[in-house]
Amino acid sequence: MSIPTRFFGDPTSSSIILFVGGSGDSKDSFTSLITQLVVAFPHYKFITFSFRGVEDHKNLLLSQQIDDLKWVIKSILETDESKITLVATSNGAYSSSHILINPQFHRHIKNIVFLDPADHYINTQITVKEARTWTGLQPYLPSNPTSSTLLQHISSDIKINVVNFTIRNYGVEGYVEMHDRGIDNKNKYTRLNNDMVKSFYQNTPNKNRGLYIEDDTLPHAFMRDGDVEKNIRRITHILQRCLSGN
Repeated sequence: MSIPTRFFGDPTSSSIILFVGGSGDSKDSFTSLITQLVVAFPHYKFITFSFRGVEDHKNLLLSQQIDDLKWVIKSILETDESKITLVATSNGAYSSSHILINPQFHRHIKNIVFLDPADHYINTQITVKEARTWTGLQPYLPSNPTSSTLLQHISSDIKINVVNFTIRNYGVEGYVEMHDRGIDNKNKYTRLNNDMVKSFYQNTPNKNRGLYIEDDTLPHAFMRDGDVEKNIRRITHILQRCLSGN
């Protein structure tokens, strides 16, 4: 298997931040953000990748992303000293949650920052495009186990941080106009159900809980919507808080 991958920052560092993007994100989606993060975290190596099918516009199974992420992590674990922080956005939370309960990686994955994570039912043979999550318009009442419930079974010492984007820029007909997506509108809804996002923290055992942050300035598609430069500064600040634990 070959997964398109990019590397940034200190190539010799064993402290790694690995981005796990959401639907449609590629190895290039976070380049502008990482350019700033390299300055804020000079002693880290940053890695991005594309799930299979993304760059060829193929619609593959959501479950295959678990194997893709596993392959990427195995490929970067060149030494036992490597310590990985995952930054998972949107439905990147699906594969990440499965990886966190895999004892194969317990010694290496020490932190995860969920940025507005999307929940999905597990053990379903659906494609990425068919996968549905809960929006701010819908009550979060799952009838079967989801990826967030997997976190109840964590047995490692990983710290789990969850950032809940509470900005309201979504309605019955979808997003508001592009120029308004970085503005909170009390007459609209959040892109993702906030109770759903919070479930990733609530399902985390107390000993593994890092920070839970609610942010009303970041749009869900923070590398596209609103003031992207401002979003990048905010994400950088949040990651600094999460990695320092305060």
